[in-house]
This record gives sequence, C-alpha cells and structure tokens, in this order.
Amino acid sequence: VTMLQRIAERVDRATHTVEQLLTLARVDPDAPLVKNPVALRSLLIEVLAESAHLAMDRQVQVEIEDGEEVLVQASEESIAILLRNLLVNAFRYATPGSSVAVRLDAFDDGAELEICNECEPLSPAEFERIGERFYRVPGSPGLGAGLGLSIVQRISDQHQAQFTAHA
Repeated sequence: VTMLQRIAERVDRATHTVEQLLTLARVDPDAPLVKNPVALRSLLIEVLAESAHLAMDRQVQVEIEDGEEVLVQASEESIAILLRNLLVNAFRYATPGSSVAVRLDAFDDGAELEICNECEPLSPAEFERIGERFYRVPGSPGLGAGLGLSIVQRISDQHQAQFTAHA
C-alpha cells in the first residue's frame, strides 16, 4: 500500500465521518418531526437499489420477501436515512459470498422490519454498545465512524419505534 493510497483512505474515512455527523445533526431529537404517510416497502426497495452496489462489491446476495405495501406515519427523509444505514451496515459487515435477508411486515399500528446478515459473531457486550455514538466493534474493517447505528437509534426514538440488534 502506497502512501498515496493511505492518504486517500484517510480522506475517504474523514469524508464519511463528516457526512454521518451532518446526518446526526439533521435528525436532532428536539426538532419537531413532520410525519406523513410513507409507503415503507416502496421506500425500502428504492434505498435498496441505491445501496445494492455495496452488496455486489462483497458478492453478497440480497433476499427480500414479497409482501403488501406498508403505510406508516413518519418522516420520509428520516426513514430513508434509517433504511440506508441499516442496509449499508448489513452489506458492509456481511461475510463475503453470504446473503442478507430483508423482511417487512405490517401490523395494526405499524410495521416490523428485519434485516439479517451472516457475519462474524459479536459478544453480548458488543451488541449492547452497538448503537452508541462512535462505538465500533474492535477490529472492524472499512470506513465506519461508529455513527450509523446511533443515527438509526435516534430516528427510531423520534418515531417511537424500537431498534434492536441481536444474534
């Protein structure tokens, strides 16, 4: 690895961190949230199409269950950020050559989204900290700044939704 490649990697990491910090600022928990009907399955497919190149780069297959459209009251911009962060994380940390399964179900008062990938196992302590700002699992590869899932947590809180990560 040349010095120029190392500099380019550091610039990419810094750019990613700044982008995530700006996103975190945009989803301020104290700011009023304007909620409108959001077609969640359509938005999920749109975000999946935008981020599918990451899965392809890692030779990860994406399996999305068919289903009806799911309407929720939400901020479409915030939910798009949440979906993007979840999918990018699932692709980035999936074992190369594995698959990521995506399932979306409607309920009386909302929806349940499940995104499962095959990856290196995490300890219970790591799962407990995974949504903390700037926390990265020790030895994690890639550009991550440890902000993606904390942004997901903040958006979930704004929408009175529950975010969990588990094995």
